[in-house]
Amino acid sequence: MVAHKQLDEFVSRIRPAAGENLQSVILYGSAAAGDFNPEFSNLNLLCLLYETSFAKLSAIAPVVEWWHRQKHPAPLVMTQDELERSADVFSIELLDIQRHHRVLFGDDTLTGLRTNTSGEVIDTRGKVIAGLYCAGESQGGFAQHGLARCVVFGRVAGRSAAKNSA
Repeated sequence: MVAHKQLDEFVSRIRPAAGENLQSVILYGSAAAGDFNPEFSNLNLLCLLYETSFAKLSAIAPVVEWWHRQKHPAPLVMTQDELERSADVFSIELLDIQRHHRVLFGDDTLTGLRTNTSGEVIDTRGKVIAGLYCAGESQGGFAQHGLARCVVFGRVAGRSAAKNSA
């Protein structure tokens, strides 16, 4: 399918252009939800970068221009922090992206629970939910996954819970 080839080509172009600054490339919309129609649908991409300075954005500009010449809308390009700060403005759109997305490269930063450094779960208004802790794969917003994450943050959350319940 042409769409898969174009998505693969986008990822193969943006990875060297962004280098270590690229956190994730995420497909969202009808193509991720399984409703893609090549005649009417767009390929919608979210590119998360660690830094969005002028120099870093200039580095990926040729890739974005190429994507646009392929008749696709420009990808959303932002940092994880910018994405989280825009949640109140684009709440419906972001909920749809969270529910229907596919990671093409990098980490899935759209799933999981937000926590602070003590493992306490944070609500959508940025407030700690008293007595609720999370660790491991259910914990979202970090750029690492796997057993080490479970062990480290499990210990942190457990120690915090014990400290706060005393």
